[in-house]
Formats: sequence, C-alpha cells, structure tokens
Amino acid sequence: MEMNYLLQKKRIITLYSLGFLLVFGYAIARPCIDSILLEHYSNDIFPKAWLITAFASMFVIAFYNRFNQKYAILTMHGYISLISALSLIILLSAFFLGFIPAIFLLYIWKEIYMVVLMETYWSYANMVFCTKTAKNRYGKAMTVASLGGILGNIIVSPMALYLGSKVTLCFLVLFLLIGFVIAYKAKNIADEKPDLPKKNDFNLGIKTLFKSKYLVPLAFLICIVQVAIGLIDYEFNGLLKEHYADTDSRTALLGQIHAAINILGVGLQLLTGYILKIAGIGATFASIPFLLGICVIAFIAVPQFIFMVLVKITSKTLDYSLLRGTKEILYIPLSRAEKTQGKGFIDIFFYRLAKGLSSVILFAMISLNFSSYVMIFALALIILWFILSLIISYRYQKLIADQEK
Repeated sequence: MEMNYLLQKKRIITLYSLGFLLVFGYAIARPCIDSILLEHYSNDIFPKAWLITAFASMFVIAFYNRFNQKYAILTMHGYISLISALSLIILLSAFFLGFIPAIFLLYIWKEIYMVVLMETYWSYANMVFCTKTAKNRYGKAMTVASLGGILGNIIVSPMALYLGSKVTLCFLVLFLLIGFVIAYKAKNIADEKPDLPKKNDFNLGIKTLFKSKYLVPLAFLICIVQVAIGLIDYEFNGLLKEHYADTDSRTALLGQIHAAINILGVGLQLLTGYILKIAGIGATFASIPFLLGICVIAFIAVPQFIFMVLVKITSKTLDYSLLRGTKEILYIPLSRAEKTQGKGFIDIFFYRLAKGLSSVILFAMISLNFSSYVMIFALALIILWFILSLIISYRYQKLIADQEK
C-alpha cells in the first residue's frame, strides 16, 4: 500500500512539474513570436500560417502515432521536448542571421510544438487518474500549470521591454531542455507500456477514431471549437495591430492579456471540482459555448476593442479551464488505443486542421468582402458547438452507465 502511495505521489509530482514548465514556456513563446511576426508581416499572414500548419500536422500525427505504438507517453514527451528545443535553435539561428521567413516558420513551429507536448501531457494524466479522482485532480493540475502561465506572462512583459522580444524568446530553449530532463528521469514511473500490435500502422489513429461512435462527434466538436476561436483570434489580431503599432508595447499588452487569462483560469480551475460536483459534467460542458456566445453577442452589438479583449479573454479562459478539464475527463473511460491513438488524431490533426479550415473560411470571406461578418459566423459556430456538447454529454453518460452494469 505504501509503495503504491509513493508511486502515485511521484506520478502526480511529475504531472504537476511538466504542466507548470510547459505552460510557463509557452507564455514566453506565444507573445514573442506573435509580436515579431506582426513586425514583419500583416495580419493577413495568419490564415496562410494556419493553412500550412494544418498540412504540417498531417505529417506530425503520422509520426506521432507511429512512435506512440512503441514508446510510453512520458518517453514520447521527453523526445518531443528535445526535438522541439533543437528545431527552435535552428530556426532562431536562421532568423538572427537575417532569414526573415524563419519567424513565419517559428509561428508554425509554435502552433505545433505546444499542441503535441500538451497532448502527451494529458495522455499521461489520463493514465494516472481514474474518472472519480479526475474531477478534483484535473482542476489542481490545471491550476499548477496556469500558475506557470501567470509567472511566464508576468515575466515576459518586462523582459520584452528591456531585452527585446527576440532575446526573450531564446529562453524557451532552456525550458524545453528542462522538460526533456524531467520526462527522462520519470520515464520508469509511467507504467503504461503500449499493448498495441508490434507492427506499426500509420492509419491506426484514424481507424480507432472512426470505429468509435463516441470519438467522432468529439472530433467534430474540437474542429468547430478551434475554427470559432481561430476566427476570434483573427479579429483580435487585426484590432490589436490597429491600436498598438509598436512591437514591444504590443508584446507587453499580450503578456498582460494572457496573464489575465491565466489568473481567471486559475480561479475556474480551483472551482472545477465544485462545479462538476454541483452541475455535473454534461451541464458544465454545455455551459462553455453558452457563456462565450454571450460575449460574442456583446461585441457584435458594440464592436469596440475593449469588448474584443473580453471575447479573447473569455474564449481562452474557458478553453484552458472548464473546457480542457471536462474534455479530458470524457476520454478516461476509453481504451488505451482510444486515449492515445484516437485522441492524438483528434487533438493534434483535427485541432490544426481546424486552423487550416479557419484560413480557408477567412480567405473566402475576405475575397467576397464579407470580412465584417467574421464574428457573426463565429457566433453561428458557437451555437453548433453548444448542440454537439449536448450530444456528447448524453453519449458519455450512456458509456459510463454501460460500464457500470
């Protein structure tokens, strides 16, 4: 009993440490890369970047699922951290040597590295916790991670103003290497070796996905969520550049906005266990698009930058707290193949495919002179998101009931 307690304690400490470091590093990377990109390119570059990211994700998920059939999740996390650090060094070196397109590649790199590392992080979490304990533990895990985000966003503002955004970004290499060391040292406590066929199957993820009536609507929901958030980000970035022309001031503001997101996220994360206990997973899951929809309606009625900031903060706060927590709990009752192969296909490929779809939608709306209707279209997607959340919640409850029989 004591041995199991110590093992579980080590696993929880590892989970908390990786979450804190991962979000801390991303809090440095995101405002720096976004701000530098806007220094050299216009706001129209984002749809192009999202489209390329979607295609790049096809290759990433293929290799991810191949190696996921051979290695434990923590081992995967460590290798991905190391590869991310090395690729970041190469791209930063090229940029400092005057190759300006490197910052465009860094934006794509940023969009992919975080979602892959976050995928391995949550897959490990789903191995550590059961459904019953996850309702309380996931809130705490997200809180610890958000504290890393708050610290990172507090630090990035003065660092960008005194050192510059480019130098500040270099510190991310160190954080990625520390993540590799933690995952490598803790690889023996994961206790979740793959039990999949020895023969590698590039199509295993998509096969697992479409065999599951439970995962299919969840995949569509993730896609719709990210398209809606992508449209919101596009509108926000356009207004941001319009109101803040200076690169470093823009970085500082982004740091403050993301700090607010993390502070509010921590509050919701601390309350996650109580919210789930009182409202239940289904009602909590459906309340997220409902609350975001209200904020979008407010911006449509009064299209001012302050209301766009409100929409941005609300979308990200809910995404990083209640949406993340409830969505991950939905995966726990599934098999390992569904938790890793199917989930990986959804959270990596569909997640970035949605960004590419966002770019196609934006290109079409811009070419047709419908760009002023971006937020109205986002609201329509949020309504569809709400409907899908009700369907998924029903199927989750049915799955739990069938397993308890």
